[in-house]
Amino acid sequence: MKKFLLLAVLALGLVACGQKEEAKVEEATQVEQAVETPAAEEEVITFTREDGEANIVVKSSDKFETATIVIEDQEYAAKRVEAADGVKVATEDEKISVHFKNDYGVLEMDGTEVNLTVVKE
Repeated sequence: MKKFLLLAVLALGLVACGQKEEAKVEEATQVEQAVETPAAEEEVITFTREDGEANIVVKSSDKFETATIVIEDQEYAAKRVEAADGVKVATEDEKISVHFKNDYGVLEMDGTEVNLTVVKE
């Protein structure tokens, strides 16, 4: 009989502990829902070409996983590709790419490379 009472008390204790955990989980979920996620800011980097022609603009709102390359008012959709160092975004057909790190970059268009420098604002 003592064993039965001991098991009943232990079972009751475990059930009571389990209910408290569920209450905490529900409370945490409500707090998470109350916090709003801030909207992603668009990052814009403007480069000047070494040859002095047009400025190149690279825009992204997801840390350059996808980007828009703007050359002379023409926009090209691009996505991040593998690079040894820095960030490299390229169009689907890889005819246009911009590879940059810190204040320097390289624009590659149809096999021709042009050095770029970030325009400080």
